[in-house]
Amino acid sequence: MSDIIYTTPLTVRQIFRFRRCIIPIGRREGQLTDIIYGDVYFIINFSMDLLALFICGRLRRQTFSARRALFAASAGAGYSVAELYMSGGALPILLSLVLPFLMCYICFGYGSAGRYLSSVLTFWLVSFLMGGIMTALYYGAGKAFGAKRIYINGTAETIYSDIPFPAVLIAAGVCGALTFVWNRTAGSRARAKVTDIEITVGQNRVKTTALCDSGNLLTEPIGGLPVILVSKELEERLIPGGIESQLFCGDPRKIRVIPYESVSGSGIMYGLIPDSIKVGKESRRGCICAGASDLGGFEAIIPAQML
Repeated sequence: MSDIIYTTPLTVRQIFRFRRCIIPIGRREGQLTDIIYGDVYFIINFSMDLLALFICGRLRRQTFSARRALFAASAGAGYSVAELYMSGGALPILLSLVLPFLMCYICFGYGSAGRYLSSVLTFWLVSFLMGGIMTALYYGAGKAFGAKRIYINGTAETIYSDIPFPAVLIAAGVCGALTFVWNRTAGSRARAKVTDIEITVGQNRVKTTALCDSGNLLTEPIGGLPVILVSKELEERLIPGGIESQLFCGDPRKIRVIPYESVSGSGIMYGLIPDSIKVGKESRRGCICAGASDLGGFEAIIPAQML
């Protein structure tokens, strides 16, 4: 490690730019220039926020809507860029505390107070953990590829070298391969899995065996809850007269109109949010919808994310 000693007093100046150009960091009349590229800064924060929201959704077993997650991650990345213009004080701290609540509301909805606060707390913990891991990887890789020490106003600072682009490609390829293998393995297990479920609507409670289908990606449009397809027979046992009989006499807060699209065409189905759903011994939130009469010999098909 070589030392670069600045004998003249230095000040650190940040230049914020959206245009990607190469400007060296160095000494200019006693000034150290630190350049921040706004587009790169936005993309980095956007990708990390999106990954944190995805992990939070998986840990909380909540529906992950790509469109809502993109909006939530954009809000987080947009604030990170706007924060560069803030001069400090209490406002950035307050906004940083409020932002996770907004992001989780956009991505997962509100539901109940307990569920909402639990999502925010999980998102915070995931973000802190990811930040620590990325910082450790950055400094570890920086030391591996070389580092330099400089002295600014008598204070030692370490500048780590950039990670070579081929090394980034190799690391990305390894992570992508591991992710692909994991998804194929987990997906094949989910496709072949059956589980016991219990659905309660009012005074009617039905226990049955359901098939887990990773291809069932239906969600209801208001809260993004996953949809369980049930047979006509199971629908009658739960709701005499069927879900459509509840359109005008049932609780309107539990009725959902669900658009769908399949290889045979598109349309809408009527769904209902039950009073409770148990998958195995775990309570889950979801919506039931009457599917075709033939569900592969099962009375219900649940999405893999509800396991």
